[in-house]
Amino acid sequence: MDALADREQYELYFFLEQHLLAQEDPIYKENTSIAFDLASIYQEVSIRYFEQTGIKLDSTKDENQKQLYEWIQQKERYHLLTEQLKLMLDCIANPSILDESSKPDYFLITNLLPLVNIMNDEGVRTLGKTKPQVVPLSYHSDREINKLVEEILVEIDPTEKWLSIYQRAQEEGSFIDYLSLPPEMRMNYQMIEEPDGSLNATFLTSTGQFSFVTYQNTLEDVATILHEFTHYIYYEKNKEVASLTLREFSPIFYEKYGLLSLSRKGYPLEELLSIDRKRRDNTGVLARSNACLYNYLSMLLQDGTIREEKDISFNFRAQNKILSMMTNKMKRDIKTNSPEFFDPIKFSHINCDFAVMYLIRHPESFYTEYPYVVGTHFATKAINNLSKNQAILVRMKEYTEKANEIDPYLIFEGIGGNPRNLGLTPIDQDLKTCLQKKKSLF
Repeated sequence: MDALADREQYELYFFLEQHLLAQEDPIYKENTSIAFDLASIYQEVSIRYFEQTGIKLDSTKDENQKQLYEWIQQKERYHLLTEQLKLMLDCIANPSILDESSKPDYFLITNLLPLVNIMNDEGVRTLGKTKPQVVPLSYHSDREINKLVEEILVEIDPTEKWLSIYQRAQEEGSFIDYLSLPPEMRMNYQMIEEPDGSLNATFLTSTGQFSFVTYQNTLEDVATILHEFTHYIYYEKNKEVASLTLREFSPIFYEKYGLLSLSRKGYPLEELLSIDRKRRDNTGVLARSNACLYNYLSMLLQDGTIREEKDISFNFRAQNKILSMMTNKMKRDIKTNSPEFFDPIKFSHINCDFAVMYLIRHPESFYTEYPYVVGTHFATKAINNLSKNQAILVRMKEYTEKANEIDPYLIFEGIGGNPRNLGLTPIDQDLKTCLQKKKSLF
């Protein structure tokens, strides 16, 4: 075990935050190996504190530990955040660090900064907006839902090949009602369940693929089945996982297309809009809740580090912009419940500390959020452009079946996504060659 004396000061702060998380979160404690005990860390922090201030503190006393923690947090919060984000960038360039089977996403690596900005914009889009009103959804039988899905699959693929694959999957039991599984089987998937115990997910195994669907007997089941079947069809055709950039793009497009098709069939528009708003709002909340993380990643990509003074300046401008979008009542509520929002320094430190803790708790966060946020952005553009360009529906089938063979730039261009206007470029082939030779990107 390395001696704490040989550690960088920001690493001591990291170890303290690990212990704090372990006290608050039993799941984190159970799944994390912490290298040093808390007493040893505070002892080393007290040594650094004495060297830099000339003041001796007994590190065994609670009040002194609080003072030492606040001191090292003030000095190292931005340093630790910078180092954690650099580690995230290393994992983006070499995802096998996290998963041996993962391959680099060359489009993401080529366009990391503009793609992070898209994620930020998706979060900002929902700021100041009220939560969509929930509309009661009418009941529809399994038979009706299945018939609707089959009709829509024929619209997507008039050759009926997709329909044939879907029917075969149903016959073979590859589409599984998640809630019908015995509790002991669902225990295996508890970590990825939704808070209400539901699960909609498609898995690729050595023997094929299967999908879990949590049926609700509403029109939302059509969107959910089309989403999961798109994953299923990709695995059927490619026997591998799609790139991060494209992983959720086609599934989100087809769930939206399904709702569009249902509206043409005369189903209640209020219900269909409610379903679409709810699903997009879930992604918006995902983007909005971590907007500060994407801001910091953007700063790091531009400047090579994260500077406190730039963060404070940025938040001062952002606060004024956000306040201009709010009603007086919203401003009063924030002033009552979150007065720190009006102090750029406190607000910046809160954001930085949140990002640090979030990255420690969820080091994989970018990989789970990025496909949904960027996928939603471009799927929405494709659906919006479909009325004036029906060729998009034909192209989407090809894009879905051959996603990893086509540069996402060409795909987004083909659906009217204006990638150039977003600062995106085709994959940098020199960069791709460099990474294939296992050289570090950053």
